[in-house]
Amino acid sequence: MPINLKIRKNEADKPKVKEIQDGYFIRMHEDDVYIVKALEREYQANTDTQEVMLISLSTFGIGLYKNMQELKSRLSDRGSGVEVIRPKQANINIGFEWREAK
Repeated sequence: MPINLKIRKNEADKPKVKEIQDGYFIRMHEDDVYIVKALEREYQANTDTQEVMLISLSTFGIGLYKNMQELKSRLSDRGSGVEVIRPKQANINIGFEWREAK
């Protein structure tokens, strides 16, 4: 399944880890790209207390975090190997190929 991610670079508008929000992309070590997704629950209106998932675009693996603060803390520990990408900076295309079972 091909996944194509194009990023419009603008050094003046380069978000930092502390600015991460629901829907942002994270690139680690120039290879792995993840989507940040806050879990929506009726009783959790505040994004600071919502559980957060990191979804890998290469494997669709999911990493769960207690809240956005925990995610930001873990990413800050990784230093300069983390690139934060706003949704408006990214264009993603995912191609699925359906085959009939034999």
